[in-house]
Amino acid sequence: MRPRRLIITLSVAAAAGACAPRSTGDVELLAEKAADPRFVDVVDDNGEVITERRNRPAGRLVKGLGVRDADVRQASHEALVALGPAALDELIEAVDGREPYAQAAVRTVGSIGEPSTFLWLDELSRDTELHQAAEVAFDHAEQALWKRISTDPTLELCDQYLEWFERGAHAREVEEARDGLQAWESLLALGEEPSEAQLIGHIERYPGTKAEFEARRMLADRYLRTAEFELAAGRPDTALARVNDAKRWAPDRDTSEVEARVRAGLGRKLAERNDIDAAIHELALSVELGGDEGRADLGRLYLMRSDARFSRGDLVGGMVDLTRAREAAPTMRDSLTQNQQARVEELFNAVKSGAANRDQAAGALAVSGVENLDRLRAAVLERLALGDPQPLQGAGNAGLRADAPDATKAWIGGLLDEALNRTQSNAMALLNDGSQLEAMLRPAQPWAPATAATRDAVAGLLAGYEVAVELAQRYVASGGQLSTAVPDERPRSAQELSLELFHGRRPSDGNLGVLLRVQLLRHTLDAATRLEELARKDPARLALQFVGRTTLPADMVEWAVLADDAYGRIWKPSYPVPLPDGSAGEMRSVRSGGTLRIELRVPPRGGGVSDGVLSDGLTAILGSARLLFAADPALERVEVAIGMGQAPNWVLSNTVQLAIRRGDLERMDWVNIERSTPFMGRRHLGLVPSVTGG
Repeated sequence: MRPRRLIITLSVAAAAGACAPRSTGDVELLAEKAADPRFVDVVDDNGEVITERRNRPAGRLVKGLGVRDADVRQASHEALVALGPAALDELIEAVDGREPYAQAAVRTVGSIGEPSTFLWLDELSRDTELHQAAEVAFDHAEQALWKRISTDPTLELCDQYLEWFERGAHAREVEEARDGLQAWESLLALGEEPSEAQLIGHIERYPGTKAEFEARRMLADRYLRTAEFELAAGRPDTALARVNDAKRWAPDRDTSEVEARVRAGLGRKLAERNDIDAAIHELALSVELGGDEGRADLGRLYLMRSDARFSRGDLVGGMVDLTRAREAAPTMRDSLTQNQQARVEELFNAVKSGAANRDQAAGALAVSGVENLDRLRAAVLERLALGDPQPLQGAGNAGLRADAPDATKAWIGGLLDEALNRTQSNAMALLNDGSQLEAMLRPAQPWAPATAATRDAVAGLLAGYEVAVELAQRYVASGGQLSTAVPDERPRSAQELSLELFHGRRPSDGNLGVLLRVQLLRHTLDAATRLEELARKDPARLALQFVGRTTLPADMVEWAVLADDAYGRIWKPSYPVPLPDGSAGEMRSVRSGGTLRIELRVPPRGGGVSDGVLSDGLTAILGSARLLFAADPALERVEVAIGMGQAPNWVLSNTVQLAIRRGDLERMDWVNIERSTPFMGRRHLGLVPSVTGG
């Protein structure tokens, strides 16, 4: 039985004198001749044979299937498979003639994978001699046909595969390939300008096919053309929506050119509405996408926003915008450079002079350009040596911004390395010097101006170490590396430090981490400043801290605990006071000229003011007097008046008044006063220079 659709005329005559190849070299020569057009049938457009031509070299290759040399047999097989349908006449003739190599010829026919031979192979599968070879040939045919489909699929090949190999190993892939080919033909049938609905319908109907992706591209192109039309009509917001439609339907489609023009138009529209931030956002995206038409507008808007930010004190934001304006608009670069240079000099003056905005100024300089960084480093370290960490904080914050210039990010690591090394050395020197540390914690005159100046200087140096550690930890966390070891201690908050002091932790404790010791010491020294502020603004709250105490603060740590407790209270015109007998009194302060009067009102009772209440009054005036006078140079007299009365009336009876003048401070024996605690009411009234009543 002959194949149904062979275009090669089959012959039963063998070429006279034809012989099998003897070597693989012979096979190569025969394969080359067999491919010669002189040995291939001529067919018309309908596939009908016009001229039959005998392929004698192919016939010799078929004989090669039966030689003893395995290499020649394999080479002959491969050459025949490469010839494809041109070799089928000779192969089938060998099978029909039951040549000794007929089984090999059957397998070779299968390896060619020509669908027109499948019926012939099917009939051979029932042949008693050749059925096994035919079954093997069918397996080879499936693989060969799948290879053709995977390389160059057609509907006809896919149909042939599914007809003969419905349950074949690649049936699913062939079905998918066939669906893709049908989808493509369906897409072509829509014409050159299909509608939006047609394209969307096609995408939904043929997901995952090549035609689907082509339909998505066509739909995206349609949206982009609409976006161009909307932009020309003065509707950039609608145009942007169409661009987004194109990106949504075809994410791989390059829309940057159209989108850049659309965003430039939208940015100009937003600028007309005075929505500067949104306008800058759109114009910056336009430039980022490769557009140039919005550069001048972007530079102008950056400059406008820069001026606004500088005017409201946002120096870092103002400098960032000014730098971006230079980059965005090359035509404005010269004038913008002059503007920036003038700003830079103002900012350096602010840093060097210790102006209130020096942290912002240093941050702005950090993003002002690589040409200013060496100069800024020197200025920051100079202020740090003076106990002023604010410029370091500002420069560090700016350098650690995600949008900081690359030059700034590289520079900040070197600055932090040196700052951490210097401040750590200073902190360790102080913590390891027992006498100096003792002088800080137990000053002979805690509220003297000289003591306060020393205290503030040391607190500044300690704060510098805290700032350097905090910035260095952030730098390392962001992937940076420093040559100086960065402490892994967690910085404590003010509330946590207050609790540490309350529970007995001390800066002098060498078992604590360096950072914690530094923070405890700085918190302790800063407490003095907070107490002076409290003495000026709310002396009654300060005096209240001494009610119920049996001793006066022995060192600055105890003063810090007292300050933390005082600042934990909410301000009131007067404060409730727990009294020794379990009742409640009330305390307030009244200022009249150079006199500060602190009044303690207690409930009326027989026998006058008790010794227990007098003890609280003594503790309050003797504990707070030196601080009150130091905090307010205009203060000349401090009084604590204790009397009986009913709320809300502050007219007191049976009043005992304790008073100290500024001139009394130097004559008072403070060492003896501190040793006399706890005060025992009337027995210790003599410790106060002036007492009336009682």
